[in-house]
Formats: sequence, structure tokens, C-alpha cells
Amino acid sequence: MRQHKIPGWSAALPAALPTCPFIEDGGSQPLARDRPVAITATAIPLQHLLASLRQQVRGDHIVHASILSVEATTRDGFVLLLGEAEPASRSEPPRLEAHLSEDQRAVIEAELGRPFDPLLLTNRKVEVRLRTSLKQRFGRGATIQAKVIGLCAISKFPIELEIQREEVLRWLRADGVRFGPATWREPEELQHVAVIASEHGDALRDVDHVLKPLEASGLLLIHRLKASFEGPSAERSLLTAIAEAEALHAEHGLSATLIVRGGGPASSFSPLNAWATAAAARRLPIQYVLNQYPRLAGAELVDAFLERWIELGDGLKPSQADVLAVLGLPGELAVMAVEGKVDEAFGPRVSEWLVGGSKGKIARLNRLSMTLGLSTEATNPLRYQLLHRTASAIYEAKRYRARVAVMMVHSFDPGDAGLGDFRAFATAIGLPTANATRLAGPVQCEGVDLFLGWAADRPSSEGFSIVDGRKSDSGFFDED
Repeated sequence: MRQHKIPGWSAALPAALPTCPFIEDGGSQPLARDRPVAITATAIPLQHLLASLRQQVRGDHIVHASILSVEATTRDGFVLLLGEAEPASRSEPPRLEAHLSEDQRAVIEAELGRPFDPLLLTNRKVEVRLRTSLKQRFGRGATIQAKVIGLCAISKFPIELEIQREEVLRWLRADGVRFGPATWREPEELQHVAVIASEHGDALRDVDHVLKPLEASGLLLIHRLKASFEGPSAERSLLTAIAEAEALHAEHGLSATLIVRGGGPASSFSPLNAWATAAAARRLPIQYVLNQYPRLAGAELVDAFLERWIELGDGLKPSQADVLAVLGLPGELAVMAVEGKVDEAFGPRVSEWLVGGSKGKIARLNRLSMTLGLSTEATNPLRYQLLHRTASAIYEAKRYRARVAVMMVHSFDPGDAGLGDFRAFATAIGLPTANATRLAGPVQCEGVDLFLGWAADRPSSEGFSIVDGRKSDSGFFDED
């Protein structure tokens, strides 16, 4: 967990605290002056604190916890609801309310050297110093009270952003994608570099200050791409900028793409943590395949949807595209359904899928066959997934009032697993030229111009060059 340590804080606590002869709410029941005061010098989990309070109520403790909520009291200060920093599976998770006085807030503000609003602690992990004691409530017995007497560390990002970031990393690992500094490779000659930055603020100016001397000396040619990093359109703007960088890479072979942004609240970084942004940043140019047909050349990404469910018009289970992309063409839109593959097949053949089939399956097959211009008998040897995924692209194109639909296979297998089935399907619908790294079409289906494409990719760009639209190690490791 990345944290801001508060200047001047020391883990060492005083050897003893002044004894308090009376209960802190002003009651008259005396406490033993010689009672030892518990002191915890290192941060402990909240659940350990609650367990220790059964033996020793009064003491000072440094607790590692999360702030579940913060409420301003009608009197002086705030009430913090503490929970576990690292949640465990239990029916009754530990909770503890702690009071932060206005005076203590001012002390923390002075230690931070900047304004401190306790409400901003919500959903953050902290190391907080608590003083616990017994409070006598008239007619209701005694209860444990906790007061905040110091703030030792605050997590840099709210918990929900950490969860989102870890979730995206988990998806990338599940896809077998290598990422991070270990995957970077320094070319011998730096030439074209793309910089994605906001035209507002100081980030682009600061980067230019460093790179311009290299650009002036002829070592770099910088392509500056503008993007918005905040607001509801930020994610879409970043996807568009990354798509522009893709096109530059296909044209020039970029040495690097820099995504640059300045400071701001942690929440403003969420578009950079989004799955769609991470997926776009690692994508091999599908644009290379699209550029083979003039009508689709230079297509711009307008919108993209991950794991998009698409209704096929029969009330049965929808088709699920790995990515559904809306593309901007000169004067029109196109819809592209992307099917990601590693080395798995395109599911059962239609003849296998129909075994013991219901009336609903037969009705669906009739509809798909009619959409693709096939007889139901001709579909028997074809892979069922190719039928419904392609038809789904056509139906979504019609829903968007687009005249172009693309079904793109994004393959990560160097052996092109499933290519034979893909070509058989393409030939059946009238596109016999379909092949790996190629775009075939169009063929008209229900008034929509349909294209089929196959993008040949690898899970990582390290050690591969792009040869005829395919990531390949051919010649890369050859000896001179």
C-alpha cells in the first residue's frame, strides 16, 4: 500500500502517560493511579486491538485500519468508523468508532503542512493512533471509547481505486499479457515518439521542456496527441488518442508512447485505471487490417464496450462479443465485433450444436442463416460461434443505423488456431479471399456491408517485429 507518511511522526511512544484519576466523561468513579497504561509501539490490525481490549481497556495504540465513514458531529469534531485494512472472511467484521476532536484535527493539519479535511479519509487505509478508555454511560453501563490522538500514515489512493487497479491487473494476467518495465526494450535509434497529454495544465509543458532539446537535435520526432483526462468523456478521449498512436505505430514504428498527466485528486486517475484503456494501450494494430480497404482506412474509435451482450432477436441467450467497437468513417459509422482467441476452437459445429435441439434452436438457426444468406443445410459443417458472432455485428450495425459491419478475429496464436474454420465460414458466405492478417469483403447482409478480418497478434511485443501485419520473430533473432 502506498502511503503518505506524516512528517515528524515517530513510532516511539513515551514510556508512560499521565495517569487520569477520573473517567473522561466527568464521572466521579476514581481509577487506580498505579494501574499500568498499555502502549502499542507498532501498528496492529484493528481486530487485534479489539481482542486486546478484553484484557486491557485503557491505553494508546497505533492501529492499521480502513476508514469506512466519517461524520461531522453536532459538537466539536468528527466520528470515524474504522474497519479492517485487509478484509477477511467473517460473518461479523470488526468495527470501532473513534472521535477526532477539532483540536486534534488542527494538530494533524499542522503536521501535514496543508489543509486537512477528515471527510477525505473515507475509503482510505490509515495508520491511526488511538487512545482507548472506559466510558460510563448513565443507566446503560460502561462502554469502550476511542479517541484519535494522531495520524501516522494515509494511503495515497482511495480503496476503490486500488481495487479497480488490481482488478485490471488481474484481467491482464489472466490474458497472459506481460507488462511493466521488464517488457520494455530499448531500440538502438530513437526516432518517432507519441506523447498523449492534456492541452491544459503543466504536464505537456514539463515533458516538452525535457524532450524538445532531443527533438531539436534530430534524435526524436515527437507526435503530440491531445486527450482529456478528466470528466465523463475522459475514457473515450484516451481510447481515441491511443487509437491515433496505433495508426502512427503502423506508419512509423513508434519507439515509445508516453501517456502524461499532471497532479490532481486521486479520483481523477480512474480513466487511466479503466480496463478499456489498459486493453487499448496493449493492442496490436487491428487498424492494419482495416486499412486494407479504402472505406475503412483511418477508422477512428468512437466508442467501445467490453464483453458486450447482443440480442439476436429471438429472446434466447444473447451473443457476447469480447469487444464491440463503434468506428467513425468519413461520413458514416461502422460497427465491429471483436472475437479474441488464443488456441481454442470456435465452439461446436452447427450439426453438433443442433443435437437434441429445441424449437428455439431451430428457429435461431433459421434466422441466422437467413441473415447471412445461407441455407440451413449449408451451415451444418460450420462453427456455430462464427455464425452468431457475425450476425450480432450485423444486428448492432442496424441498431446504430450504420451501413458497415466488421467481424474481426483477434488471434494471439502464432499457429493461427481456428483459421481453417474461419476461412470455411467466410467462403460459405461469399468471401473466399479471407485469410490471416487480411480483410475480406464486403458482402451484403440485410442491407449492411459485411467484412471479415483476422488480426495476428502475440501476448507481448517484446522480441517481435511486425511483418506483413503479423507479429513475428522471423529474422529478429537471425545471426548476421
